[in-house]
Amino acid sequence: MKKISFRSDILPLKNELYRLALRITLNPAEAEDIVQETMIKVWNRREQWEQIESIEAFCLTICRNLSLDKMRKM
Repeated sequence: MKKISFRSDILPLKNELYRLALRITLNPAEAEDIVQETMIKVWNRREQWEQIESIEAFCLTICRNLSLDKMRKM
């Protein structure tokens, strides 16, 4: 597996994560919060990065789930 770097592999996904969160929540402020939460969750699971086949899919799934959870709570 490829060595994953937060700076070069995960941070560039922030715009894509924001667009996904914005599409689901329709709220720019909520979308920004969700992206930040996503980045924190991904960082906290950094020990598992080596077992993850697609870090992009992993990040997008977390973002989608957080967005949907936020919408359910509203």
